[in-house]
Formats: sequence, structure tokens, C-alpha cells
Amino acid sequence: MADRRHGRRDRLAGRGHPSRASIPCLPCGSDDVLQIRPGTIDARAGQAAYDAVVAATRLGYRRPGGCDCHGAAAQGGVAPGRTRLPGHTELLAEMCGVKDFAMMLYLGPDEQILGPAGLAVVHVTLHIALRDVFDAITQDAVLSKARLADQFMSRLKGCRPRIGVCALNPHRGEGGLFGHEEQTIIRPPSSAD
Repeated sequence: MADRRHGRRDRLAGRGHPSRASIPCLPCGSDDVLQIRPGTIDARAGQAAYDAVVAATRLGYRRPGGCDCHGAAAQGGVAPGRTRLPGHTELLAEMCGVKDFAMMLYLGPDEQILGPAGLAVVHVTLHIALRDVFDAITQDAVLSKARLADQFMSRLKGCRPRIGVCALNPHRGEGGLFGHEEQTIIRPPSSAD
């Protein structure tokens, strides 16, 4: 029965015609999610969010020019043991078979973003506790994400981007007053002399 149900979904997915009066929706999970009181964390809601991301990714991956848009979901709502992935970014990477990935926030050029390539922010760490960030910030991690940003933006814009690396501590550590990570880890080795 599941195969027939998913086949019907695939057929319905191509029929949606959004307008100001209607937004076509693709069913992608159990209807028991409708019983959840809004604003509560419930494993069914977490499972529904997971199912929606998986369905949207599969649909977007199969269609040229397809995309996946989603909002934040409470990771704690996903039923324990259902997924070992901490967030959407890791889930999307696994589904697409990608090992080298990052989360990027991107604003294209416009009247407020004056740079010809726009503005992109790439996170070095993803979905970890703040207390673990300091251990996760390594020269290799920063360099890996900078290279990934360079490759992606070069393909997107057809020219090499200018890349800057943000400080971890307030005021770049203020000469060691707030930390030494900027001098010992984040600063490129060639400029550490």
C-alpha cells in the first residue's frame, strides 16, 4: 500500500498550481500530526518535519532546477533513535551523497548588498553545543569551509570570491584578554609570524 500511496504523491506533486487563493500541499507523513497541540514538542511533529524534508529533497533532487525550502524544526521532537543526524544540513548532505558540505546563508547583490557577488556566510560548525565549538574550530576546519565557499561561489558567480574569516571571540580576543583562538587557530599560518 505504501508504494501506491507514494506513487500517488508523485503524480500529485506535478499538478500543483499555486495562486493567491490556494497553496498546493504534498502529503508526506502521517495525519496523526494534526492531533498535536501547536507550540508543543512531540515526536510526531519531529517525525513530520523529518518526513517533509525528505520528501522535498527527493522531489527537488529528481527535477532539474528543483529546490528545497524549509524552516527550523525542533530537533528534540524527532523520535529518539529515528535519526542520528543532528540537523537538516547533515540530512541533506547524506541524502545527496555529499561528504564535504557546509551551511551557507546567501544574499544576492541588490541595492543593499553592493558587492557584485552578494554576501555569503558559511558556518564552520553545525548543530553542536556552544561548549563544543572551541574544540571544533581547527585550522583544518576553517580552511576546509573557506575552500568549499571558494569553489561554490566561483561556480555560482564565475569569478573568485573575496573571503574573510570572522573572529571567534569578542574583539578578536583583544590580545588574549578574551581568548587566543584568533592568534593560534583562526589566523592563517603564513600571517602568524
